[in-house]
Amino acid sequence: MKYFWILGIAVIGLLTPSVGVTYPLDGYTYTGIARLEAYRLAMEGKVRAPRQPSGALLLSGQVDLRLKAQGDFEIPGADPDFADRVTKLLGKEADRYNIAVL
Repeated sequence: MKYFWILGIAVIGLLTPSVGVTYPLDGYTYTGIARLEAYRLAMEGKVRAPRQPSGALLLSGQVDLRLKAQGDFEIPGADPDFADRVTKLLGKEADRYNIAVL
């Protein structure tokens, strides 16, 4: 069962396009994701970093969150059993990771 979860997470990671994991470069102030600030500084020519896809160059105000228009949409609650399984899968280093399962 343990290897099923590892394989599942690996497959999802490989099949997810890189654009799907990007955030607007001006998002550092509300997300705290340090790499966003580094990429923003790179776009200004202040530091060196890889080029970003066009979707990452949008400002937060330009991102269209279409789910907001669906009045009946609700984010489901946390599943403690699943969270425990993922924590066990990650082992001692679990507190070093932030993951999203879609």
